[in-house]
Order: sequence, then structure tokens, then C-alpha cells
Amino acid sequence: MPRTGTCIALLPGDIPTAGFGILVILNIRQETETTEFKTPGNRPPTRLPHDNKHRGSSSIQTRTIYRPRKKQNSAGAFKSAKRTPVKFRVLGCSGGQLPGYNLSSFLIGDSLLIDAGSTTAALSLTAQQKIRDILITHIHLDHVMALGTLADNLYGKCKVPVNVWSVGRVIDGLAKSFFNDQVWPDFTRITGPSQRSPVLRLRRLRAGRAMKIGDHSITAIEVGHVVPTVAFFIESKNQTLLHVGDTGPTEKVWSFARKHPDLGSLVIETSFPNRLQDVADVSRHLTPRTLAQELDKLAMQSPRIFITHLKPEFRSEVIRELHKLKGHRLRVLRDGDVLQL
Repeated sequence: MPRTGTCIALLPGDIPTAGFGILVILNIRQETETTEFKTPGNRPPTRLPHDNKHRGSSSIQTRTIYRPRKKQNSAGAFKSAKRTPVKFRVLGCSGGQLPGYNLSSFLIGDSLLIDAGSTTAALSLTAQQKIRDILITHIHLDHVMALGTLADNLYGKCKVPVNVWSVGRVIDGLAKSFFNDQVWPDFTRITGPSQRSPVLRLRRLRAGRAMKIGDHSITAIEVGHVVPTVAFFIESKNQTLLHVGDTGPTEKVWSFARKHPDLGSLVIETSFPNRLQDVADVSRHLTPRTLAQELDKLAMQSPRIFITHLKPEFRSEVIRELHKLKGHRLRVLRDGDVLQL
């Protein structure tokens, strides 16, 4: 599909190439049609499998490599633009659970987890043991389910607790409604001969106040969902990722985003198709229509936008409607995607 100007036609698994050359390698266990598009600088077209349907992480392996354009110095020689890439792995990105559709969970590097809907279903035990910090957007089960199984798996193997971070109302909800020795054992307190300190430690963030967590500066900003929910600004050396997660129409996060000129990537939900706008409004989720309205609030050059939390039964319909949005750099995430942001 050709691209012209700044209007980008959305394809699942497609990242617009403004400023970058892209090599995308997909291993798919079936015959697919291919779509061609031209890359910047009139380089030869890249052929991408045309995939309008989620296939599940077990059947797709994705490796995306970004190559920054080279810049000329005063002597006319070329030099590569300096970047500090951040590895962003999609463990699960669905707004519901069916075979091949994992619940929300994302891994930055090896040690920073965002939400824990499907962590233990997607990661090996060795990979689980590398997690040091977990950011929780809210306490709905599709975002915290694997906190319990992760703690169970790590019991007896943790020398220091894994930190679970969020604002006070989210942390209080986890303590009261999840780790309460009824729904699940309280792994924030349990110790024994093989586990001298608790596996998990609940840690509070102050909304709007940056906190150094590992190699990143993290700021939580409240968004508009049906329970206390936050988005996370995740800042590294020279770029910012905004992970919004679940939200309906909201305001505060966009005014905060406009203060970050280095905002390079945005992860945000689109759960329902436009015909179910009433359901989306009641549950405080987005449709393609209200997503477009929210993105307009940025009032700045659009970052790369990664769409998550599609309900599996409406996925194809939502993608068709996202195709119609103009002026934004969009990509629909899939389980198993590994991005270099």
C-alpha cells in the first residue's frame, strides 16, 4: 500500500517510516498476500505480509530493526544519529482472553514490567526471575491476574522483593482485593525457610511526581477509567514513552504530554468498534472515533502510536475503522511483538 505525505494507512504490524529505514522479518506458518510500500529516499519497496487478523504469539515471531537516517556533518561526511533504543516486548495486548489472545502485559528490557495480565503464560521461569519492578495501571483482573502466579513461581527463588508500583489508590486496591489471603495468598507478607523476605513489595507513587525506577524515570498520571487508573510516562536518556493503557476520554495526561517534546511513542487502547460507542462510554474505554478525538488533544507532532486492548471478537472491525484515521502514525500491536523504541 503506497504512502503519500503524512497520511498513513494503518496495517497491523506496520510502523511508518518517517525518518527511519525499517527491516521487518516475520515468520508466519501459512501463505499470505503481500503489500508493498515505498520507504523514504526512494529506496526499493519493502514487502510485508498483509495480516488483518491476529494469529497468536505462538504462530508469529517478529523482529523489527530501526536504522536511523544518517546525517551530514559540515565536511559532507555522513554520521549516524545517536539513539538509545529501548526494547519493548508485547507479552499480551488483548482486551479479552481467548486462545491465542493474551491479556495486557508488556516488558521493557528484561526487568521492568507494565501490568501483569499474562506474564506467567508468556515468559519462561528464567525470564520471570529477571523482573525487578512492576508498574500497575489499575486493578482490573485482566491487568493483574499474573501477579499472583508470578509471586507463586518466584517463591523460594527471590533474594530481594520484586517492587510493585502504582499510586496509592491502586496499591490499596491490590492489598484489599487481591493479596488478602482469600482471593490469593498475601505474597507481600509470606516468608519461610526458603524465602527470607516477601516475594512482592507494594510501593506507592505520587501522581505527577517523577520517580527513578531502575534505568528509567517514571511519572504516573491519572486517566479516566471506571476504577482508579494511571498512565505512565517512562523516560530514558533521550526519549519518552507514554503508556496510557485503559482509559476513556481524559484530559490531564495530554496536558502533561505536551510538556514532553521528546515524546517518541504512545501506547493507548482502542477496545470497541464505533457501533458500540455506548458500551465504550459506560465502561470508559475508547473506540476509533473517540481515539481520534483524544489524539487531537495532543496538539503536537504525533509520536508513533501503538494500539492495544482490542476485544478479540471485534478486532477485525476495529482495525478496519482505524484504517480510516488520518494524520497519525499508527500500529496495532500483537502478542509477541518486540519493538526497539
